[in-house]
Amino acid sequence: MSTVVSILSPKGGVGRSTLATNLAGGLSEFGYRTLLVDADPQGSVVDWENERIDNWDMPPIVMSLPPDAELEELKKLIDDFDWVVVDTPAGLERLSMAALYVADCILIPIRPSAPDLWATEPLIDLVKARLSGLSGTGRIVPAAFVCLQSIYGTDLAKEVDAAASSLGFPILTTRTTMRVDYSEAFQVGLTVPTLKPGSEGDREVTALLKEIIKLISVKPEEHVQS
Repeated sequence: MSTVVSILSPKGGVGRSTLATNLAGGLSEFGYRTLLVDADPQGSVVDWENERIDNWDMPPIVMSLPPDAELEELKKLIDDFDWVVVDTPAGLERLSMAALYVADCILIPIRPSAPDLWATEPLIDLVKARLSGLSGTGRIVPAAFVCLQSIYGTDLAKEVDAAASSLGFPILTTRTTMRVDYSEAFQVGLTVPTLKPGSEGDREVTALLKEIIKLISVKPEEHVQS
């Protein structure tokens, strides 16, 4: 039974593909059979895989979907893996909605500013509608913001936490910071932990992975949308 993590955001440039590749790559390194679905017409994840020059022992399987793919095509991909990570396009496109429908966990990447977070409100409304539709089925689909590209030493975290709370979803404790490690790893088709083990970036990604895995096992009473 696969666990599907859908990464959704109406904004571009928030780090969806960086999050997707590091998440899927990390899960693969943990020993899980992991599929990374590139549902973004820009094909950043496929480009990431094509740039790989190192011999990586346990990379995720990468598969792309065309923009006109139907929900059933996405469903067919998820049967033979422990984890499926879906990188979606910016905006609220057809494949974004398909990814929302099949998700077992929804991650919404944001940059550390309240305006960036408020821009997600149309998506938040759709996520809440989807979760409301699951009410009474016994199925719990946790959703959370993930703060990426934070600037070390600033007070923006408090502002973002307050804005996230007003929208009714938690924000993960682990945040990634502005590090060249992330772009360097992406450019050679690797994750930060694979390229730079023991680095601060490695510690950030590993902590984020563990928090996401913990989020999946959240109890119903611990995950409440208002």
